[in-house]
Amino acid sequence: HKYLYHSKNLDSTSIANAHYKIGELYRYNFIGDSAYYHYNISEKIYRKFKDNFKLAKVLYGICVIQRNEKDLTGSELTSFEALSLLKLLEQTNEVKKYKSYIFNSLGLGFNELKQFKEAIHYQNKAIALKKTLK
Repeated sequence: HKYLYHSKNLDSTSIANAHYKIGELYRYNFIGDSAYYHYNISEKIYRKFKDNFKLAKVLYGICVIQRNEKDLTGSELTSFEALSLLKLLEQTNEVKKYKSYIFNSLGLGFNELKQFKEAIHYQNKAIALKKTLK
């Protein structure tokens, strides 16, 4: 039974990884609805297996789509959820890199809302974090 459970986990993780990569391709090509569809599938699997880093990466992709589609409140909420997940992890270069991406996205969103003080605050956080990367 142990092997079967492990095999199912690997299969699910592979499926989640594939949907994440497809979502990334659609996002890079500004096809938000298709990207969201694939991100949503991977999000559910990463949540089930409590893979907080990969879940945070998916949430980052979703927050960018939300911002591009002018769902600025949704983007902000998704960003903060991703940041809260990353906060739980060891602060590796990869974790810091995604935190900086999310801070940048928050800055862009607040800029669109004409909340310039908040926009500058998050842009500065993104820049400061980028400077710590090795």
